[in-house]
Amino acid sequence: MSKSVRRVSVPDVIANMIMKTPLILLFGVLFWACPGSGSAEPIFAKIATTLPADHPTVEALRFFKKDIAEASNGQMAIRIFSDTELGSPSQLLNGLQFGNIEMGVLSSEMLAASFPTLQTILMPYVFRDPVHKYRVLDGPIGKALLQQLEQANLIGIGFLATDSRNFLLKSKAVTQPEDFAGREIGVPRACPLAECHDVTLNLMRDTLSALGATPRIIEMDAILPFFQQKTSDGIELSLTRMPQLPLKEMGTTQVLVDAHTAIPDIFIVSQRWFEKLQPEQQQQLRRSANKMIQFQRDIVDERNQQIALGFENGGTTLHFVEQEMFFQAVQPVYKKKAQEFGLPFEDILRSIYEVH
Repeated sequence: MSKSVRRVSVPDVIANMIMKTPLILLFGVLFWACPGSGSAEPIFAKIATTLPADHPTVEALRFFKKDIAEASNGQMAIRIFSDTELGSPSQLLNGLQFGNIEMGVLSSEMLAASFPTLQTILMPYVFRDPVHKYRVLDGPIGKALLQQLEQANLIGIGFLATDSRNFLLKSKAVTQPEDFAGREIGVPRACPLAECHDVTLNLMRDTLSALGATPRIIEMDAILPFFQQKTSDGIELSLTRMPQLPLKEMGTTQVLVDAHTAIPDIFIVSQRWFEKLQPEQQQQLRRSANKMIQFQRDIVDERNQQIALGFENGGTTLHFVEQEMFFQAVQPVYKKKAQEFGLPFEDILRSIYEVH
């Protein structure tokens, strides 16, 4: 990607793309009682996620529940529904749009199917490091990406940390893009549901092809059989998923930690519900939510450090690489996306690149 600057307003770019992109999300009108309209009655709200109860994000939601209860003197009571208790991702989305569910956690990949500009933060090697990532997501670019969700009756409060994707290799470390040439790499399909969008799966296929590797799409339960094939050379997987595999049985001691993608989740509030809150209640919710987001990022980072230490103690070598050379190697993927979505998409990517 060229480093030359063409002055653009990221919020305006996103707004223009919204006008040109038909939303496939459902809209409707839901009439219900106004919470706290002049009364001292407690406000009850649900937070929904498909993540399991022991996930760091759910731990952070419990932190949020406690914090907002204390800050509101018990006037806001929250119940957390995890592990798809309130339905699939699409059902949570519909509930949030209609106000049946007050708050929730959704993947930016899912929302990117209707808001193509969100695909900019799904691109391979788009973030140089965690510092760069959060300067983008917490800055004007991230705020503009979240603001567009209001077109779908959703309020994006902020981005949550998720697992980075890396490579588990049989042998021979990868230290530069050329080392991928001729290798067969398995890419597990993380979501087998028909409603899931394969945005990142297609991006990963294109990324590996740009690096000279041969991508093989496999099911999640086929990781071990695939790895045991003589022709396979590795698996693309999240760092937290790797320790769950029988690494000794698989005969691998190499992990390429390149963090080519780290698709953020988004903490979302139903706009229909949020607008019925009093201004001070809205402000308190945002304050507690922002504290929760930082807490969530901290515990995810701590967990990842523990996983890395476990790898080293277990004899697995972690290879950390300079992302810039990989970023340059996958420019054909960026050109393909720019052709698909046009110059505004490329402008946003350039703005991301220029954040320091």
